[in-house]
Amino acid sequence: MSAAVRTRRARNADATVLPTIERSAGLSFRSIAHVAWVADQGVQSAGAHATNIVSQPVWIADAGDSAIGFLIAESCGEDLHICEVSVHADWHGQDIGARLIDTAAACAREAGRRSVTLTTSRDVPSNAPCCVRVGFVVEDDRDARLARLLDLEAARGFARETRCAMRIALQ
Repeated sequence: MSAAVRTRRARNADATVLPTIERSAGLSFRSIAHVAWVADQGVQSAGAHATNIVSQPVWIADAGDSAIGFLIAESCGEDLHICEVSVHADWHGQDIGARLIDTAAACAREAGRRSVTLTTSRDVPSNAPCCVRVGFVVEDDRDARLARLLDLEAARGFARETRCAMRIALQ
């Protein structure tokens, strides 16, 4: 864990390691009762990650030559929406996710985006509390796009009352 960590845009070759990172990150949910089921969910295939790398903004955190985390986003009008942040369990607690979010926000600001949004768990320490530390605020349900995403997550099994949408204004 002593290697310098940097963030960068994902490359096609990164796709093969992203499922391993995603699986490792998901295991951390096992100890949290209401989201423990997430640890047993499948992860995206390397092929799906390769498609994301080509079609969406994807950033990698790496240490030396090894990818240790990633962030997948998508353009949503004037916003950049973070779809997923995953950090390998060996690197948890070292602000790798925050660094990826900072990188995505800086790129979104440079591109003239209005804000960065995401949906997350209110009470999982590495989720909403971490996002608040990097500048996000909890969004109310008046944003129709974010409210729809929260409803879709509830349909997938997340307890709606434990989820929230968040936004960091860039302008």
